[in-house]
Amino acid sequence: MDADYPTKGVNIPRRSTRAVAIMLSLDLARHPDAQNMAHDLTQMWEQSGDTEKAARLRAGDIADLLPVIAEIEEEHRAWVAEDPETRHFGPPSPFGPSNEDKTQMIKALATAAGLSPETLLAKMKSGDIDRAALEALMAKRNPT
Repeated sequence: MDADYPTKGVNIPRRSTRAVAIMLSLDLARHPDAQNMAHDLTQMWEQSGDTEKAARLRAGDIADLLPVIAEIEEEHRAWVAEDPETRHFGPPSPFGPSNEDKTQMIKALATAAGLSPETLLAKMKSGDIDRAALEALMAKRNPT
């Protein structure tokens, strides 16, 4: 069964949020279907009482969708990795960081974890550091 993304007081169906995120990941923000889905999502957010999130999306601010876009792209990269000879990720994501940005992020996360960048990458690849641990490191690095 589809899990939901919690918002203020109610749950917005995961598939609605993911649908918009997928369209954005594919760089189809101007496609009429993407615009209709984004409009529907803002309506759901407003009805759920999450008017700030709805207002941000309506104004073109997709910050609330970036974690979902990252999740989708991570899933797609894993799917491609299962059969790299016949599957491809496609063009670079408009939301993905540049190689320089990735290098700086890995260095900052490694510093926050007290590890070398090489050790951090090895632990990520082996599964010793999972997504939750990385998010905790990011929070440590960028407290809100």
